[in-house]
Amino acid sequence: MLSSVDSRLGNKRCKKSEASANKKAIELIENYKLSHGLMIPDALIGATALTYDFTLFTHNLKDFEYMPSIKLYKPR
Repeated sequence: MLSSVDSRLGNKRCKKSEASANKKAIELIENYKLSHGLMIPDALIGATALTYDFTLFTHNLKDFEYMPSIKLYKPR
């Protein structure tokens, strides 16, 4: 699946920061697709938060809390 995405992108260019987030998303998918059922949208969201060192505000903690070093906002 990832190879088909790579082939469709071909030689299109991404900004350096977008490329970093995309590479992180691919890494997350490779590591957590099978064990945690990580889907592409959540991988992109998590990767963006990790790349830019953002705190992620979500009610859907279970889909992100296993990602190493991710900062999640947890209301009290």
